[in-house]
Amino acid sequence: MAIYLGNQTISDLERRTGYVFSDEDRKWLELHRQDKAEIDFASDKFHIFDLPFEIHAAESISDYLLKLLMKYEDIKPSKEQLQFAVIKETEKQREKRLKKEKEEKEWQEKLKNPNAIWNVKWDMLVPVEIVGSNRNLYYGCFINTYTKGYKNIPNIISGGKATIYLDEDGFHGRFDLDNPEMDNDSDEQLDWNHVIGLGFYNENGNYLGHIDNMYFNEITFSLIDGIKNYQVLKDEWSYREIHFYKIED
Repeated sequence: MAIYLGNQTISDLERRTGYVFSDEDRKWLELHRQDKAEIDFASDKFHIFDLPFEIHAAESISDYLLKLLMKYEDIKPSKEQLQFAVIKETEKQREKRLKKEKEEKEWQEKLKNPNAIWNVKWDMLVPVEIVGSNRNLYYGCFINTYTKGYKNIPNIISGGKATIYLDEDGFHGRFDLDNPEMDNDSDEQLDWNHVIGLGFYNENGNYLGHIDNMYFNEITFSLIDGIKNYQVLKDEWSYREIHFYKIED
């Protein structure tokens, strides 16, 4: 196994070969030379090693670079022997690239398929009044639903209202669509539209968790309001999860 050491500049290349590059050629060489020794086969870069005195060039620029160097070699042969190697895609890299391309193609097909069903979750914070006290807190929750067609997701978020409450039996939550034209099949899929409780938050958006014997009465709110509260108080996007579920026949 060969050992390669060092990082040579274009000035070093001129000094060791005796070549005198034109301003145009020097500019191109400077643009495509990289300090890092490892050359990505898919790049447009090359690296000059000190020991051995050798250029490693990505395949995409190898022909042009070799032709450029030979132009100066024909004017005056190099003072030192300069070796040249072309970095090509390995079989393992090719397999990895093809796999990635296949996955990306499949993902784009799912995004465009109107029968693709997506699982959608979004974080929310809802102001609640604690039963038996004047204390006001936020309750954290997230919707868990499914929809047909990726493009319908924003409409479900913007056109939905949720109802939540917390009593001695625990947390209860559900949301319904306000926009029947953008139905996510909720009438046929009654188990689709859930609201999942996460616990209490204070007025600054800090998580308090579950608090024993602390309840709040039923409250109805728009999903957009709950999402906005989360984004303002937590200072982060209210994005929990969107992932492909299945293709419906």
